[in-house]
Amino acid sequence: MIIINCNLQGRKHQSLGAPCEDGFYTLTAGGVTAFALADGAGSSKYPNAKAGADTVTKAICEFFTARFDEFFELCNELEMRKILSAVCTNALTEKAQAMGLDTFSTMASTLLAVAVKGKKVIACQIGDGLIGVKNAKGLEPVFLPQNGEFAGSTYFITGENSYQMLQIRKFFLDSISHFFLMSDGIEDYVFSDTTGKFETVMDSLTEFTYEANGSALLSDCIKNNIVDRNPMSDDCTMIIAAVSNETGPELKSAGAPLNPNIKTVTIPKITKPQEAVKLGQSVRQGQDKTAKPKQSLPLLISIAALVLALACTGSFLFGKSRGKKALEEETTVTTAVETQTKMTTQSETSATQAETEQPSQYENEKEEEETSRPAATKSFSGSERPGGNSGNGRTTTTTTEKITATQTNTANAEENPNQKPRDDKGNGEKDKNIVKEGNEANG
Repeated sequence: MIIINCNLQGRKHQSLGAPCEDGFYTLTAGGVTAFALADGAGSSKYPNAKAGADTVTKAICEFFTARFDEFFELCNELEMRKILSAVCTNALTEKAQAMGLDTFSTMASTLLAVAVKGKKVIACQIGDGLIGVKNAKGLEPVFLPQNGEFAGSTYFITGENSYQMLQIRKFFLDSISHFFLMSDGIEDYVFSDTTGKFETVMDSLTEFTYEANGSALLSDCIKNNIVDRNPMSDDCTMIIAAVSNETGPELKSAGAPLNPNIKTVTIPKITKPQEAVKLGQSVRQGQDKTAKPKQSLPLLISIAALVLALACTGSFLFGKSRGKKALEEETTVTTAVETQTKMTTQSETSATQAETEQPSQYENEKEEEETSRPAATKSFSGSERPGGNSGNGRTTTTTTEKITATQTNTANAEENPNQKPRDDKGNGEKDKNIVKEGNEANG
């Protein structure tokens, strides 16, 4: 197996006077070739990140070369995760004690590693960066980068319960010709989060393994096209391993490049969308069928929280809609009842007014009729003569008219009980006038 690498300090760290905090390590022993890469956390909170990156890469390679067969036969993925996490934790604890540190929490870093023995392959990763393969189908990622909940954040092997985020794959070589590991400083330029595919320039970079000075060519290419182009460039580390020791089919002499333009490879800048969703979209060649791919725990928690929020929102909106509809129906019924009640009240009021006004109208008509008749009717008996017995005449006339008036009032009262009786005092005055007129006639 041919392995080349580059390990370059980014311009951001150059300006700050900080060292390259990426670490890498390769080891071949007992028929096993292992290579690993780690990206130190790189902030003031983790001043010993470089030491941590160097420590975990060496520890994981030593473990795989010593325990490859035993580990490959394990079927419990949770057990495998815990074993690898413990290997790194023990190494970090020893390193922290040697450095006089109380804890290794300041030695945070990511971790990417591959171990190959014969046709068997073990790969593991926690955090961002990328592991890929070149096979008969082209270039494919083994894992997708793990980004944290916030922009620019990721997961570290030093984190609490880091085994939960550790990804592990066991598979076979089949048609794989190259492995390549890279930190996120290079990943952003050669891999598209949107499509989940590598740029074609990555294929050209793998051909450096066929060069006698492959590592130098790789370093120059990354420096010229990535580090020097961006004043805020990150540290850039890459490992490329060719499975076969044989030279390429078109190589005519040692050190002659396959591609005449390989020394002037230009790597285009790929803009990384902030909204890129990293799901398990990659194809994993020769993936062990007994090891089911695991989704990251935060992603599952986020999905579960989203589903719960949508369910609660739907129930609230549905309940609100039903409540609004019920309120509208209740308002409609109430309005109808109030309208009917109002109409009934108006009808009763109209009837009552009609009954009240009818007697008054009848009384007015009776008064008009009484007014139109003669003021009095003189009645004389046949024996009476003008100038006769005036006393008898006055008495007879007054009595007769009183009786007639009384009978008329009584009849009217019986016909209309609501009609008020006529004024007896007014009738008496009319009787006096009639008697007076009779006396004057007789006199």
